[in-house]
Amino acid sequence: MTKGQVIEKLVQLVKGELSPIDWLQWFEKYKDSIEGICGRLRFLKMKPKDSFSEIRNTYLSQITAYEWLKSIKITIDLSDNYKKIGKKNLKILSHLNKRKPET
Repeated sequence: MTKGQVIEKLVQLVKGELSPIDWLQWFEKYKDSIEGICGRLRFLKMKPKDSFSEIRNTYLSQITAYEWLKSIKITIDLSDNYKKIGKKNLKILSHLNKRKPET
């Protein structure tokens, strides 16, 4: 994986063009290249956390990718797709939890 290929994928992430599953699978497949190109700190910030949902992991990775791209002088508009989906999912979950009978 070249630096250009990593940048291309991170640009797609920042633009909100990847599904969470596509992003997480790509990250897992190329994590060694990502760490080598982006550095340990950014890699750890992008790395999916087991306790987070797919959409939250993707959103947090997106923010880190945006910051890293900006640090290498690549400026792209940050999509809010993942943030919106996360908020929508949270509202649905909250609504469902309110409907559960107490035991």
